[in-house]
Amino acid sequence: MTINQVPTAVAGTDVIACSNAAINITEGSSATNSTGITWTSNGTGTIANPTSLTEATYTPGTGETGPVTLTLTATGNSPCANAVSTKTLTKSEEVVITKDLDETSIEVCAGFPVSFSIEATGTGLSYEWT
Repeated sequence: MTINQVPTAVAGTDVIACSNAAINITEGSSATNSTGITWTSNGTGTIANPTSLTEATYTPGTGETGPVTLTLTATGNSPCANAVSTKTLTKSEEVVITKDLDETSIEVCAGFPVSFSIEATGTGLSYEWT
């Protein structure tokens, strides 16, 4: 009689990114007692190195927004079933300054008001003038 150990899969911690570049998706991931692993997603992007627990990256598809479910599947030794674990990739819109200050140096008289403005797009914007 041969007893095969049940595989395990841990997708790891959720990922938050604000870039359209390749994003490492393997942080905290692990698998045991398997013949191999595969990363898949429900997004429109692509996964490079989908059989790696350390080098798999996700490149978002053009215009892709919102959360993407990343699935790690560890292939079980027959007759054991596969182990599956998921994590979420949340892609925030990259912050881009669309209109910067026209002047890099402005002279004003003490005690007189002055105003500054910029325009920006992105997720979670906040401003601090120093």
